[in-house]
Amino acid sequence: MRERVIFTLLVVVALRVLLEAPELPAKPTASGAWQLDRTRSHVEFAVTKLPGIRVEGRFTDFQGWIRYDAERPERSAVRWSARVESVETGEPDRDDTLQGGDYFLASSYPELSFVSSRVRSRGDGSMDVDGILTIRGITKPITIVVVPSRTPQGTPAFSTRFQVDRFDFGVTGGRFSRATIGREVEVRLLAVADLTG
Repeated sequence: MRERVIFTLLVVVALRVLLEAPELPAKPTASGAWQLDRTRSHVEFAVTKLPGIRVEGRFTDFQGWIRYDAERPERSAVRWSARVESVETGEPDRDDTLQGGDYFLASSYPELSFVSSRVRSRGDGSMDVDGILTIRGITKPITIVVVPSRTPQGTPAFSTRFQVDRFDFGVTGGRFSRATIGREVEVRLLAVADLTG
């Protein structure tokens, strides 16, 4: 009888320990929220200038985060920003010019950014992401198509490609470049999740 009482008390104590113990943090999943892995993500752009020369560039200093819900994409969200001073086009003189008053005016507007406001499934695995794009202090609504995927290592990744009219954001260039550089800029983003954080 005494042994049965002791056994019952031990069971009760064990159950209380299990029920009252704090939850262990969940490991990141495909429906989690992550910072960007800046070593594998990229923010790139391309523009065409006369006579049909394609100029490509990128921003090397950027940050952001992704919240992704594969079951309910409308709960997903994204935010990223890039430092204008980190622009690289392969020509240092051109990079310096891009930071001046005819283009990004980096001294007054050191960052460009995108913040999502709504996410909708397109029914084919991709998503329409509505948001606000800010360049040179000018804010415009924009909708981009984002495609979820995975890297060869199995890490969640998200890519998009869209066009921006640089004149809409005051990035007009000097009198000569207005006529020789295309207004439409192709922007390419690859956001790879950082699963180590």
